[in-house]
Amino acid sequence: MSPAENDPRLHQKTGEGLAEVRNLRDALRRSEIKSDSSRASMHQHIWIMLVERVSRVEGNSAAVQEDVSEMRPVTDDVKSWKLIAWMLSASLDLAAWRWASHLLMRSGG
Repeated sequence: MSPAENDPRLHQKTGEGLAEVRNLRDALRRSEIKSDSSRASMHQHIWIMLVERVSRVEGNSAAVQEDVSEMRPVTDDVKSWKLIAWMLSASLDLAAWRWASHLLMRSGG
């Protein structure tokens, strides 16, 4: 055995070095566990937000569909009124043209 092998300072420093490596390894494990937990929490939070948003969109979509269903009869009525008004206008234009023609014929023009 060499004198260095029996040196207590060498054994102490080697032990301190091994302890530091173990401490670093333990700190790394704790950091990984903490990171995994943080990621899991973040993913859960994002999932909850996503579910809430999809639920709101589905609720709004149902409300819009209900509104559209209520609007459809009114829209159909308005289309009918517009068609009747157009036909009435065309009839009045034709009657006015015939009246004007009749007046022109009577006046000799």
